[in-house]
Formats: sequence, C-alpha cells, structure tokens
Amino acid sequence: MKPIEEEEVTKAIKGMDEKSAFGPDGMTLSDIQDIHDEDDTRIPRLFSLWLKSATIPDSLKKSRTVLIPKCEDQECLKDIVNWRPITIGPMLLCLFTKIMAKRLSETFWINPRQKGFLAATPGCNENIVILENIIKGAKKNTNYLAVVFVNLAKTFDSVGHKLIVKAFQRMQLPPGFITMVTDLYTGNTTMVEGNKTKTTEIKIERGVKQGDPLSPILFNIALDPLICSLAEANS
Repeated sequence: MKPIEEEEVTKAIKGMDEKSAFGPDGMTLSDIQDIHDEDDTRIPRLFSLWLKSATIPDSLKKSRTVLIPKCEDQECLKDIVNWRPITIGPMLLCLFTKIMAKRLSETFWINPRQKGFLAATPGCNENIVILENIIKGAKKNTNYLAVVFVNLAKTFDSVGHKLIVKAFQRMQLPPGFITMVTDLYTGNTTMVEGNKTKTTEIKIERGVKQGDPLSPILFNIALDPLICSLAEANS
C-alpha cells in the first residue's frame, strides 16, 4: 500500500505491448510515455492518490467492447456464441492495475496446485506431466483410475464481485486495498462496437476485466477456496 514509485511506472510501461489497443478515451501507450518522459513524478503521484484514497476516477470506468470472430464460416457467425467479445479499458488504468498486479503477486499465497494464469509458470506442461505419471502408475500397478476434466465456461465473465471481496478478506489483505479493488469494479460500463456503430452504455456487474493485468490474479484468488477444499478432501 506504499506510494507508487517512479521506477515501478517505468518498468510497467516497458512491460506493456506498444501495439495494445487504446480505450474509449483514445490515450495510447505512446501518450503515457510522453507524459512520463516530461515529468516522471506526475503519474506516480496520480497513482499514489488513487491508492491512498482507494478511489478510481469514474472517467476511467468506461470501456469499449469489440467482437472477434471465432471462425470464418459466415453461416456460423450468424450465431452470437461464435463471436468473442474483447473489452478494452483506458490505457492509463491498465498501467495502474499492472503495477498493483505485480505488488499483489509478490504478497498473496495460493494453493500450489493452481497452475493457471501464473506468470513465468509452465502450468499446462506441469499438469500434463503429472497426469501422465499418474496414468503410468495406475497401469503399472493395475489400479483403477478415473479422470475428470471440468471446463469452466466463460471463466472470467462468471466471477462475482462479492466473491472477490470475500476472497480478499479470507486472505487478510489490507482493508484499503480491498476498498480500492471494490471501487475499481463499481460503476463500470462498456459500449459494443460493430459496423461503425456503437451501442448505448451497458453496465458491467459481473466478471473480471478482460485483458487487465489484475484479472488473472483476481480469478485465482476467487477460485483458491475451491482448490483448497478439493486438496483437503483428497488428503
């Protein structure tokens, strides 16, 4: 919860993709870099204010959503399920959440069985090797083996905001941080773009933000109680 430092902002900017799409405010990563080059204390002071007040400006809670086709078959594309909605928020807010995501990843603990959405972790490969060894062991010892794969449909979209808050409280994170994230997910709207038109504003009342650096961590924290329960039941 300490004030944001200049070095954190510099590293976060360098770690972002220069080709990242801009949000509804039109601000690009290049614009942010110019501001930071002109005065490297300006953005850290602004972010520190957000953190201290546990409040995100309402102007940064507006997003735009574009639809990406999942296939090329024009007949299939008549069905909305064959389009993937991607919601793009303001670049400045994305920079802030990237810094907070790094801080949070160095602070919280989740069950080691969780392999997904972790930076620099080959989670998929690890789980494949583990499963392969379990199958080989069952064959060698002629034991029965049952394997269940559960696919979570619309994973990020299904996370309830109240669940995130409860998970934070369970992990005993600072009250100020919990309040800040709660505000981050309060009063958000988006407009769907397509055929050079936009819909009216749509309230976002569920799910974590797509493409936001904080989202994978929030999802893991929300899912952690279930993984811990499964691990305890199997012990």
